[in-house]
Amino acid sequence: MNGHAIFGFCIITLLLLSSSSFFFLSANHDVNHEQVQVQEESEKIIPICNREYFDYLHAELQNASQSIHIVQFQMRYYPGYTGSHSNMLLDDLIEANKRGVDVKVMLEGGEEFLGENFTEYQTKAREYLEKGGVKVKFDGKGVTTHAKLIIIDERVVILGSTNWNYYSLDRNNEASVLIKSNEAGIYYENYFEKLWNQWDIKINEFMPDSTGSDDANMPEGEWVELYNVGEANVNVSGWVLYDSNNYHELYITPSNTNTGDTIVPANGFLLVYRNGDDDFSLNNRGYEEVRLYDGYPPSRSTAIDIVSYTGSEENKSWARIPDGTGNFSISKPTPGLKNALNMNMNTNKLFDTNTSKNPYPSIFGTHRGTITPNQTIKVSRMFTYSCPGTGGHSEYVAFFNATTGDEIANGTWSGYQGAGDYHYIVFENPFLLKKDATYNYTICTGSYPQIHHTDNLSTPAGFITCSEFIDSNGRSYNNWIPAIRLEGTYSASNMTLSEI
Repeated sequence: MNGHAIFGFCIITLLLLSSSSFFFLSANHDVNHEQVQVQEESEKIIPICNREYFDYLHAELQNASQSIHIVQFQMRYYPGYTGSHSNMLLDDLIEANKRGVDVKVMLEGGEEFLGENFTEYQTKAREYLEKGGVKVKFDGKGVTTHAKLIIIDERVVILGSTNWNYYSLDRNNEASVLIKSNEAGIYYENYFEKLWNQWDIKINEFMPDSTGSDDANMPEGEWVELYNVGEANVNVSGWVLYDSNNYHELYITPSNTNTGDTIVPANGFLLVYRNGDDDFSLNNRGYEEVRLYDGYPPSRSTAIDIVSYTGSEENKSWARIPDGTGNFSISKPTPGLKNALNMNMNTNKLFDTNTSKNPYPSIFGTHRGTITPNQTIKVSRMFTYSCPGTGGHSEYVAFFNATTGDEIANGTWSGYQGAGDYHYIVFENPFLLKKDATYNYTICTGSYPQIHHTDNLSTPAGFITCSEFIDSNGRSYNNWIPAIRLEGTYSASNMTLSEI
């Protein structure tokens, strides 16, 4: 929601409240205005501007007795300035949590257009709050959470333009409003709970190529399993599954689920069957998407989760391992049950630099170097580790024979396809990297990939080096290795994987 929309919504809220039980006795445009009174002494609207925001909010947070629920575009933690107003508000949340108040914070996770430092700042604030015991979530990819909303004890609401950073709290001209109203408190509390819970629902497993007809009546045919990673039941009534076509919708109703209900229980599963639907259809060959939205059509709904895949095997599912958080692999189907690796298969992580202990600083650019595997591998895709809470990824990769310079393979990023999948580049034609042979690579990254700050790195599967990294500002380094993972099959082994 942009600033104009928020301002307009605030005005509408004020008018609605005024028309029912509120009326203004006086309003002064100076900062020393009187509080706006209402018919009932227990309810009031208080316009607050500029530096008043901190004073009012600081007091309300310290007086909270039951709950503090926040939806906020930006929060900043300043390690070197313990007395800053932003730090004081963060400390108010931590202290409230210590005295038993239910404190939850929903933050903008950082879309790429917000700039290279935004997500790093958000992550520092999140880590500081979580260290103090406060529950914090980032929103989903593809959605910008621009609200600045605080609900206290389901009665006190503060909303407006103010972010929690130095400029908003101490320098900018900002306009907000404090509303003390049971009706407003309940309304915005319901809004918060919807945002807080919806991101807990994940596409967890799906069956594109079932034995027999894909559109057969349940429990046969295609199905999609949802998993709730959260601690509260979530009702997905009215939510819709799509394949890659916006007009191929599958509504989630009691008639096409395994439970006859639309509740996804906390830490539990819900199966949604195609059940004869004549347009929703998951491709058995080639590229396909499985998408979950909170309504219809997609253009007027929120994308909850989007995953993509290339190809499938009959009576094999694509499954997250572990449930709700892992990457997708072709697996033995476990509908409604915990997903697990097939122990008869080798791992498909062929060459893995793993995550970086110190991924920052991070910026996108072009990496060049060498890779030397210690066993022959057949590569079908590459995974790029992203900095926490970011959309870090690779946009292009190519491998070359180090002796002749001939290109062996290249791949291009297919865009943000949803949680987990946007980390991948899939190679149209899987290719061999031979044991103890050295290959040159070029990797062009986007957003905030994790970085190993060294010129060479040893892994269980071989070595990778950095010859040169040129960042997006044209600066050159010789000790930035992108954190990546090559996946596919072991070529010289009688134990093989399904290629994915």
